[in-house]
Amino acid sequence: MNEDMPEAVRLLQEALSGPPGVSEVTTQSGRRVRVERDPEPGIQVRLAQLDSEGPRAEWRALSVDAVEERPESYPADLPFLPGVEALLFVFGDAASVTWRPTGASCPVPPKQPDESLAKISERLREIHRSSEGDDSTTRAEVARKVKEVLDSLDPETRGKLEDMWQQMEPEEEILCR
Repeated sequence: MNEDMPEAVRLLQEALSGPPGVSEVTTQSGRRVRVERDPEPGIQVRLAQLDSEGPRAEWRALSVDAVEERPESYPADLPFLPGVEALLFVFGDAASVTWRPTGASCPVPPKQPDESLAKISERLREIHRSSEGDDSTTRAEVARKVKEVLDSLDPETRGKLEDMWQQMEPEEEILCR
């Protein structure tokens, strides 16, 4: 899963619960994202980054009503289910679609703070930050550092992390997550 995905979900929820009209939300890294409420028939909210830099930065999110015809902004290469609400996240060449029954409440569950997982996340972010812009740091070196972090985990923390990864695996017949 793309690392921006959870933040894109948060931003989409923020946009859906925000006031009508075109506005902006800000990512954790300070990038600006344009919010377009009801920009066209069938689309509740469309998000697009304003100050994208590089291929990794480009992403879009759409919240789609249960409509019978494919909205204009709905990517042609993604499956469309008439009469079913959808959330779309497009990250460059990768995309994710989640369908839900019309009117079903499918909020993303709030994150429960877990100090051990937060520490792991910060250690992994630091590895990523330290390798940015350093051409001498190879993928193999970064992978080795990440493996060291994962290998250092105590059994309880490793179990929490594995449970979290399992929850991220989509179930084949799931409509709402």
